[in-house]
Amino acid sequence: METWNNNLEGHLNSGGYFRIKELNEHIFNWCSLWVDEVDRFDGLHATVSTKYPQQSLVEVKQRGYSTITFFCYLHYSVSSDKQIELIIKSVTGFNYGNFIRKTIEADADTSDCYIWEEASFEGEEIFQKGFVLENLNLALDRFLKQCGERNY
Repeated sequence: METWNNNLEGHLNSGGYFRIKELNEHIFNWCSLWVDEVDRFDGLHATVSTKYPQQSLVEVKQRGYSTITFFCYLHYSVSSDKQIELIIKSVTGFNYGNFIRKTIEADADTSDCYIWEEASFEGEEIFQKGFVLENLNLALDRFLKQCGERNY
């Protein structure tokens, strides 16, 4: 970016004006590319959707009889100190005991059986596609190590 453009953005940001919607559209587009790559692998199906308010939700399901899905929410927001931050909330595990108890109940909601982890990042690197997608890779890796490795 040119200097005047950086200065303009800095002035507007310090006044409380941000381009969060535009930045979150970038995340959605980057996640769409990531999903296309994951779909190339046998046994997996990935999707990305937009959830309110401007969050990208990535889902990766194993084809077959698996009961759990990898979920990851990604979005930019403004922190309390008026800085843009990247928020990544992802599934890191699954509580099977709670799941078994819930499935006994009629019309049981098993969404609270997932174990979540949330991280927030600040700095210039959060606006880079590589940084965002590598953190998505790491979240998927943590999930696979806990409960998603494929058994042949």
